[in-house]
Amino acid sequence: MLGEVGRAALLRSAERAAMDATDRGPGSVVVSGDDAARPTAAASGVAADAALVARLRRAVELGELEVDYQPIVDARSGRWVAVEALARWRTADGVVPPDVFVPPAEQHGLVPALDALVARTAIAEAARLAAAPGDELTLHLNVSAASLTDGHVLTAIVEAATLHGFPTERIVIEVTETSPVVDLEGTRDALVEARLAGLGVALDDFSAGHTSLHLLAHLPITMLKLDRGLVTGAATSRRWQRLLRVFADAGREFGTVVVAEGVETAEDLAVVRAAGCDQAQGYHLARPLTTAGLRAATAASVALPGGPGRPLPPAAHPAE
Repeated sequence: MLGEVGRAALLRSAERAAMDATDRGPGSVVVSGDDAARPTAAASGVAADAALVARLRRAVELGELEVDYQPIVDARSGRWVAVEALARWRTADGVVPPDVFVPPAEQHGLVPALDALVARTAIAEAARLAAAPGDELTLHLNVSAASLTDGHVLTAIVEAATLHGFPTERIVIEVTETSPVVDLEGTRDALVEARLAGLGVALDDFSAGHTSLHLLAHLPITMLKLDRGLVTGAATSRRWQRLLRVFADAGREFGTVVVAEGVETAEDLAVVRAAGCDQAQGYHLARPLTTAGLRAATAASVALPGGPGRPLPPAAHPAE
């Protein structure tokens, strides 16, 4: 039932529509009420998306995006063994979240250029850090499906490593569990090329799906990054703990390093260790750091007893 207020509003809208149609002439159709605003709202949304894409394209072309780094640790000792490079877009209006700018980047073909920009920036920084005595952190780079089959991105990675004197053997490209499915043959060829260049290959977001097992069997993978859902489930369920252990064992059977993602609590870390995972990553262990934060943290680690590779103290400049 509309009620008195609803009926009155409906009548007013109908009257406005009738008058507008009369003014426009015979055969005119006029929409009144809330629906009348929808085309305008839709047009505004399209315009906003176009503006975002234009800003992003310019930011990529000018190299204005920044890179943050999230540490990956040895699951037993807590030593930092690697950092994952993460694209960050900080503007005068604030931080644009990845889930806002990555989808339009994918839709408009900007991802290969974005991946190449992050790779060049991160490799240059990793080389600078590598100049510190004994620092042997590995660098992880996220590479999208589009970038895998775009030979320019892998070329950019190898060229940047050569330019800065950073060993390709200390670079791992992370491929999401779903991204290679569209073109398995092309993906395999690209990853074989990456391996020949010395790069490691991580299968990211690995889970219990058929796709994961298929990719593990067919791609030249050197590392498995177990999906955070497996870790979260294992923290509260013995069945999930057994499942986590099965995947960790499978990774070792295939000769890969096993990394648990999404370690957010002490309980998560305990089940990850019990499952036999080699490495771990998550906010309980270390949050993403800005470049300044990473430099401060690695400098502090050098001063610790035992030198680089020791568990690092809390760092300044955590990324927002």
